[in-house]
Amino acid sequence: MADSQALATSLDSLKSALEKANALKSLGKESQSIEQRMLVAELIEKLLETKEKILQAKEELLSIPAGSGAEAAQASIEFDGLIYWKVLPTGKKEGPFCQRCQDLEQRWIRLQEESQTQDFGTTLRKFYSCKVCKTTYDVR
Repeated sequence: MADSQALATSLDSLKSALEKANALKSLGKESQSIEQRMLVAELIEKLLETKEKILQAKEELLSIPAGSGAEAAQASIEFDGLIYWKVLPTGKKEGPFCQRCQDLEQRWIRLQEESQTQDFGTTLRKFYSCKVCKTTYDVR
């Protein structure tokens, strides 16, 4: 998969080519044959299609969570009935991740472990909380 720098460079090159094609289109319309005009129109159409594909690839790349490389891409997903975990090929569990954020927005938001205590430090309950959607999950 292409990285964001390569996509940005490709997009810049494509924008430049599109500008040149548009400049060619506007140059001497009267002196161009119908075949030349059709070729320029086809060129512009293909450049716009390519630009759209690059923008889609960029969106897909940006939707991949930070720190997810080849190892994370091969991870299996485990849902324990409450929250998500990523299980790496090594068997190591990564997470937990917010079920609400994943199900509604397809975002892997790591949960934070917290606890509620009494005045003298006695733990009343432990829970995971999502700092994005504010959902809490009791630790089992």
